[in-house]
Amino acid sequence: MRVRYSGNVVHFNVGYTIDKSKWNGGDVQRCKNGTSHNGTTASEINRTLQRFENQISDLFKQYEVKDQLPTLEQVRTAFNVAEGRIEEKETRKSLFHYLDLFIETESKDKSWTAGTTKKFTTLKNHLKDFSSELYFESFTKETLKAYTDFLIDDCNFRNTTARKNIKLLKWFLRWGFAEAYNTENAFLTFDPKFKEVSDTQIIFLTWDELMKVHNYNVPDKYIHLDKVKDCFLFSCFTGLRHSDVFALRRCDVKEDYITLVTVKTNDTLSIPLNKYSKSILDKYKDFPLDGKALPCITNQKSNEYLKDLMKLVGIDDPITKKWYRGPELLTETLPKYSLIATHTGRRTFISNAIMMGIPPETVMKFTGHKDYKSMQPYIAIADLAKREAMNIFDNK
Repeated sequence: MRVRYSGNVVHFNVGYTIDKSKWNGGDVQRCKNGTSHNGTTASEINRTLQRFENQISDLFKQYEVKDQLPTLEQVRTAFNVAEGRIEEKETRKSLFHYLDLFIETESKDKSWTAGTTKKFTTLKNHLKDFSSELYFESFTKETLKAYTDFLIDDCNFRNTTARKNIKLLKWFLRWGFAEAYNTENAFLTFDPKFKEVSDTQIIFLTWDELMKVHNYNVPDKYIHLDKVKDCFLFSCFTGLRHSDVFALRRCDVKEDYITLVTVKTNDTLSIPLNKYSKSILDKYKDFPLDGKALPCITNQKSNEYLKDLMKLVGIDDPITKKWYRGPELLTETLPKYSLIATHTGRRTFISNAIMMGIPPETVMKFTGHKDYKSMQPYIAIADLAKREAMNIFDNK
């Protein structure tokens, strides 16, 4: 059964299969009298259709008195409540109740990092901005499509960000389905196609830029940037994530290597120290850091200070970024310092290591990467650098 109003269409499953040859169309929209359909009489089906129509009519009268127009979800929910297909709103639990339960239980059972928990908390905020009244059954194919459009059109997300958000939502809906809280399975086949730039652009410091940062003496008026510089450089010379540099303890530091369990992936790594990383550790070996190896501050504050530092150093080559928002290809050219963040350190290590000729398999042992595919963008950077170096001969 279809309900059409103000350009909207809501579909309801009547529960019967009708023989088209025994159906009166047009204004009648009823089974022909005296017919039967798979063992059900026309009179029984027609009574059901009339009851459905009365319920829909009553619903619209309620909103007409309020001088309001119901949303598709309000029509669908009110009808399903009247038919006993779902519980009353007062007694059934909202999507956000289950999302809180999901975060609470799965974060403990699966040992989530703080970053994963934060991603789902952010997802919750986006869902509330989309609609304050959501239930598992809300996420039909139409609602999933509407939420995807909301992320791009209202939140102004890039396609890559919207794709990640939908992936998180489907993760949660899949959990609800497995726990029997969710009976709406439209998410199983929902697979939006996002246009994305084919070549992943990796922001990293070349060796010359890295040495420029390494040799830069931070002025006294910006002395707060000095520790940020050292922690970032340590990442550049070891390949560690900021979270691991932050968590590194003096007891993790051996004579020629460091050993640690990574915060994000729980991998045990043993990374040799080079002269650059050793000198940074030596600089702070006598500092009162409560057992920590380096004076790291929060990731958010580090990202803010890194941009200031890189601007002072002169890491300002123009970088053109490309991305899609919906079907539209957008570009923006920015100074490189504005794109530097803590994770740039890890990317700098990988890129320079491969360009120096260290085999990708060895680099993966340092960084904890398990998928060779993740090394492909860095290998492509090294191959391009080699081709550009060979082109020097053409100019001689």
